[in-house]
Parts: sequence; C-alpha cells; structure tokens
Amino acid sequence: MHLRAADGIRGLSVIVIVFLHSIIGFWPSTGLFLGGTGQFSVWTFFILSSLLLTNKFISNGVGAKSVFSYFVGRFLRIIPLFYLAVASYCLAGFYDVQKMKSILMFKDTYLHFWTIPIEFSFYLYIPIIAAICNFAFRRLSPVTFFCAMSFVIILHQCLFPYTDKEIIGSLIWYLPVFFYGIVTAYIINIKSVVVNGMVADIFSLLIIILCVLSTTAPMTYFFSEDMRAWNTDKFIYIGVLLAVFIYLVVFSSGFFNKILSSVVFTTLGKFSFSIYLWHMGVVMYLSKNYTGSYWFFVLTIALSVILGAVSFYVIENPLESARHKIMNYIFKENVVKINNSDRKSEI
Repeated sequence: MHLRAADGIRGLSVIVIVFLHSIIGFWPSTGLFLGGTGQFSVWTFFILSSLLLTNKFISNGVGAKSVFSYFVGRFLRIIPLFYLAVASYCLAGFYDVQKMKSILMFKDTYLHFWTIPIEFSFYLYIPIIAAICNFAFRRLSPVTFFCAMSFVIILHQCLFPYTDKEIIGSLIWYLPVFFYGIVTAYIINIKSVVVNGMVADIFSLLIIILCVLSTTAPMTYFFSEDMRAWNTDKFIYIGVLLAVFIYLVVFSSGFFNKILSSVVFTTLGKFSFSIYLWHMGVVMYLSKNYTGSYWFFVLTIALSVILGAVSFYVIENPLESARHKIMNYIFKENVVKINNSDRKSEI
C-alpha cells in the first residue's frame, strides 16, 4: 500500500525545515522566536517512519526474508549517504576530523545530524516491536490492544518522563513519538476509513493552527515572557496531534490530501532525506556571506532542493537498486539450493 499523501507530508516537512533554517541563517535575530520550531517537522518524520515501516511488517509479517530485506534496506538508505554528508561537511571546514569520527560513530553530533542516530537506532528495534505487536494484534480485541499500547506509553512516561533532563535528546526520550506512528499503523489496519474531505480539512487546519500557536513567537506574545524553545520537549502532546494530522490527510479526499498528493510535494518527499542532509551546508555558507539578502535566501532554498535531487538520483536511487539486486541474488540462491535438495531427496 503506497500512500502518496504520506510522501507529500514528508516533502512539506523538509521544506519547512529548510525554510526555517534559512530564515534564522539570513536573519539571526529571528532565532529568538523561531528556535525549536523545526522540531515539529522532525517529529513528523519520526512518526511517518515508524508508521510506514511498521505497516510493512503488518502486511508482510516478521519473517526471515522481510527482516533481512528491512535491515539491508535501512542500512543502504541511511548509512552511506549519511557518512558521505558527514565527511563532506568536514572537508568543507565545518568541523575537524576528530569530530567527524565521533559523528560517524554516533558519539557526537553537529547541528541537524542529531536526528540520524536517533532514527537509525530505533530502526533496529522495529522488527522486534512489530513482532510483539503483530502477535498481540491478532489475539486481542482492538480496544484491548490500543489500551495496552496506551499503557506502554504511559508506563514509559512514568519511567522516563519527557521532563527528565538526563535523557534529553536520546532515543529513550523520543520513544513516544515513534510509538505514535506504530499505533497509527495498527489503526489503519483495523479499518482504513476514508474520512470525509471537509471534516478532515477542518480538523487538519485546526491542528496546523494549534501547532503554529505553540511556537515560540505566539507563546512569548501570549505569556509576555521569554518562551524561547519552550516546545522542544512537548512532543508527548504535539506528537498526538501530528499523528492525527497524518491520518486525516492520508485517509481523506479533502484539500490537504489533494495538495500533499501532488507531484510537487511527493517529489520533494522523495528527495527529503538528501535535502535534509545537505541543506544546512548551503544555508551556512550562503547566509554567512550574504546575510539579510532576500535573493540569496530564495537561492538557498532552491539550491538545497536541487542538491537533494542530484543526491537522490546519483546516490540514493543506485543504492536502492543495489538492495533489490542483493535481495534477488540471495533469495534466488536459496531457492536454487532448496530445489536441488528436493531433487536429491526424490532420487
């Protein structure tokens, strides 16, 4: 099941990140009001990733072939391009070789690279989580299953509350966001209800408004005090809204579904990982040399997309083709061995 609107949401999220980082880069004073706003898009990425990957295991099961294909796919999609980007930023002078090694080993980070170790680390657990959830999903009623999932999230917050400064920025801190995606994956597999377009649009718009009002500038205005980056740890609440937004957009025929299913946004979604990795280098270089320039601000966004597109076709696409060849070769070899052993047994 391919969900075009999900690709579009990913495209929208990455453009929001590029846009926000570019604004802060070219007009540094805006950082006082925009700090932490990009987190909303990052949380959306986390939810989408866990939703889509879990949905594959719901559809295909958690067998040897699906798990092996999954790990090969995740490795080839994330690690080579991530390593290349980290090395390129080092060569461009953004940090030294020692820091580069630490980033490659997931021991340190640099600006936007912090999301990759968290997401990739969670990928390692998805097959186990999906196997357990699939087992429970088949044996429990929907109400009991989702009560159990809710209990897991509540228990997690009792043990590892989002207010705990000792775990800030770690995988254990962000687990609820990923679990929102997993829960959504099972919801759509109970009954994929197509939501009325107008209803979906109204609630989607309300969620967007609530998210905008939750950013630093409006909160500072409402409370008349410094609310810089106050929302960076509010994923436990906002993540629920984002999961609902994703469901409403994907399973409706409304305005947001049509817009985010368009070629523009789905194409941006296809390039999103590459755009995300490379855009900060473009932002930092151009904003440093052309601070306050509206023309170079627009150029930064355009170059980030172009660079992401080139990276996708030159690196990501060939790696995905390599994954399919690897899978075909391995399982073709296994089929040949099985057939040969069957012939021998018949003889």
